[in-house]
Amino acid sequence: MAEIDGKVEWLARVLGFRFAPARAVDDRGETAQDVVALTTWRAAEDMVGGQLRALSDHLRKTGVPELETAASVVEHVLDDYSDEITALLSHVNNSDVDARAQAHDAVAATRARLGKDMRILTVDSNPFGVPMTVLSTLDGTLRNIEEQLVR
Repeated sequence: MAEIDGKVEWLARVLGFRFAPARAVDDRGETAQDVVALTTWRAAEDMVGGQLRALSDHLRKTGVPELETAASVVEHVLDDYSDEITALLSHVNNSDVDARAQAHDAVAATRARLGKDMRILTVDSNPFGVPMTVLSTLDGTLRNIEEQLVR
């Protein structure tokens, strides 16, 4: 237990992490659970962003003008989803059941759109040998967030 306490203390001191009981509400109306949902999204966003940058860099290095143009498109595949989900999760308040239900439905709708987005399907199946897991990463993350929102 002391080892865990030391690690928690380090995270709080060095990284500024705040820890609270799962249902505790802070002075802004956020719960630890709400913070986890947003943090989960941001981690997936960072991972996918790295993959998109890797593909974009690969396309630029080919020197083919059309692929360089495609690289610019690839870099922004996540933008609309990122803005939408980040804004949504930034305003979810655990104590407001209606807001959580609306957020759940919006996340579910976004997850459904992902599977039909040709940009995502195209980058995931790119023929350039750049490993991509955009759809599976975001789908799994959003599914996890949906579950968090119904708790």
